[in-house]
Amino acid sequence: MHVVANSKRFFVPTVLVAESDDELRARLEGWLTSEGYNVVAVEDGLELFDYLAISHGSSGSLPAPSLVVSDVDLAGCSGIAACKRLRAAPTKLRVVLMAPAADKAALREALLAGACDIIHKPVAAGEVLNVVGLYA
Repeated sequence: MHVVANSKRFFVPTVLVAESDDELRARLEGWLTSEGYNVVAVEDGLELFDYLAISHGSSGSLPAPSLVVSDVDLAGCSGIAACKRLRAAPTKLRVVLMAPAADKAALREALLAGACDIIHKPVAAGEVLNVVGLYA
């Protein structure tokens, strides 16, 4: 788990990024921090839920995310399963899923799971920043 704090904004939203590809995770983290977001980057579904348990726990020692951006294909817990679980939770945390544009089944599944939006892979900085700006 990698946490990057940013202070460019008065209220700084925290975005939890779940992506198994190290290079893409680093790019997402860079793009979002350059726009003033706090970013927590994890590499699988288990780390995603570990972070959420800590950030929403009674200690409040870590910032609770206002948005999760996740790949649909994560180890430990798929992005689709994570989205369903998060949307069913009392917090109703918003989730944006990333999926290959050509994978129509994954795109449909993401929407049915309750994703508020989908970012098409391969990802582009502009699309990521636009979508995150809508929901964070």
